[in-house]
Amino acid sequence: MPNGDENEPGVGRLRNWWLSSRAIGQVIDGRNKANLNFLQNKMIQTEDWPEDKPLTEKDIRTILKIKIEELDIEAAKKDVEVFLKGPSNLEIWSKDFFIAAAQRLKVDS
Repeated sequence: MPNGDENEPGVGRLRNWWLSSRAIGQVIDGRNKANLNFLQNKMIQTEDWPEDKPLTEKDIRTILKIKIEELDIEAAKKDVEVFLKGPSNLEIWSKDFFIAAAQRLKVDS
């Protein structure tokens, strides 16, 4: 996990990104399943989902597809390359790569 003083700007956000990316990686590669109830509660807390509508697997897949399509791949690469020993690993990053990864998502409903 990234180190840093919690009082430094962005350190808490970086820690959250790191923890989230590990969890998402474990879900996408099949070691864990996405928990819809947990995701729905977190999305309600961040006002990204209405309280009165149940979150479904179809909703998650639609949201992922939209977010991937909106993603600026080159900007994302620049954001994370400073944290990698081998930035060449980012060469495979593309919208198609992320769409294929999202299709492997397993959901615990």
